[in-house]
Amino acid sequence: MRTPLKVSLVASSGVFLAALLAVLFHHNTINGRTLTPLEQLPAALAAATLFSALSLLGTWLGLRNARQVTYLAAMVGTVIYLATTFLANSLIYTTPQTVTVPSPQAAKLARDALVIGVVWGAGAPYLIALVTVMLRRKTP
Repeated sequence: MRTPLKVSLVASSGVFLAALLAVLFHHNTINGRTLTPLEQLPAALAAATLFSALSLLGTWLGLRNARQVTYLAAMVGTVIYLATTFLANSLIYTTPQTVTVPSPQAAKLARDALVIGVVWGAGAPYLIALVTVMLRRKTP
């Protein structure tokens, strides 16, 4: 039986894979040297786990009262979420910054990134799931 939790797990697995690949090939640098994907693997695993957990939470909250949820709806929601995320990342351009860690500037940047990440990571899947449920109710 398909439950909102199982469908949310399918959706969050797609987000996990996409976040893992996005962070692995992000081209972070340290002292001007670009890190290899193997050197970025710990950060990629942490980011992918965090964003897939947020996606799981947001999708489950959006689908918890739905009847007849489908895996196809979860995958469509995941594709919409990933497309909007990659579009937002390509449109929002900031210049590279040099930050000394630890410092107050690094703490502020990390806090801002965490707030934006949590709001986007859980809020966007929640809204996509709500819209999906509303559209399914209106179709005969």
